[in-house]
Amino acid sequence: MAAEGTSFADITRELNRQAIVTCDGQKLSRGDQVQFQRFDTIKKKHWSATTVAAIVRDEIYIGTRIWGKTRCSMHTGHKAVLNDETEWVRLENHHTGIIDRELFKKANEMYPKKRRMVAESRTNFTLERRKKQSALMICANCGHSLLKETEHLLKCSDARTNGDPVCRSLVIRREPLEENILGLAHQYAASMLEKGKKASSKRQCEYKEINTAELQKQSRQLTSEKMKLYDDYKDGRIDRDLYKQRAEKISVQLEKIKRKIEDAENSKKLLEQNELSD
Repeated sequence: MAAEGTSFADITRELNRQAIVTCDGQKLSRGDQVQFQRFDTIKKKHWSATTVAAIVRDEIYIGTRIWGKTRCSMHTGHKAVLNDETEWVRLENHHTGIIDRELFKKANEMYPKKRRMVAESRTNFTLERRKKQSALMICANCGHSLLKETEHLLKCSDARTNGDPVCRSLVIRREPLEENILGLAHQYAASMLEKGKKASSKRQCEYKEINTAELQKQSRQLTSEKMKLYDDYKDGRIDRDLYKQRAEKISVQLEKIKRKIEDAENSKKLLEQNELSD
């Protein structure tokens, strides 16, 4: 079809119309992994003009194996950069081709590939541009990316080739969408702050439990000390005035501890009630 002058977009529409399984779809059916990281988010797998163009121009189908399309970059910090085509290493007749060379040549003469700039600067430019792009937004119908149609409108990137009437009729105004996204971001931030408060409250409950246990331990020690003091007075080891003086002092300490335990338990109950309510 490409050799006959059919555009890549029209070829794509025909593949989608016939519901021919995409390349990644075939890989998944065989249990292979796919490189497209967002493939699982796409609800409807369709062919794209980019994929069709890559297949038409791929010399692997005429039996030519190519190495050296990219190289590792040790100084840019990126995994790899593209090489200029003059640096590629070609091995003709590496394997049996499945496409006739004349047909391949004719198809590519109809749609010559644009000459790329020096790969490294282009790659760096692309990476820098991606860093500045807004948050990724996808079509709710098919899962493909939304692209800016005009300054104020967004459309599904797959609408022109998949033939889906829902995607083709989908037009979204950018300003209300951005306001909604900003509102969701505010809600998420508020929920995270609230989550932090709950975590803090939980830590306070745990601290109250530890503090209450320590206070109860002190209360038992003072009560035991007061009973021992009474035994000393009863056996005549201390006189009445000394017993009375020490006993009152212990009683005051016990009363303070009792109030602290009550306050801690009340605070703990209040925190638990608030957490349950939330």
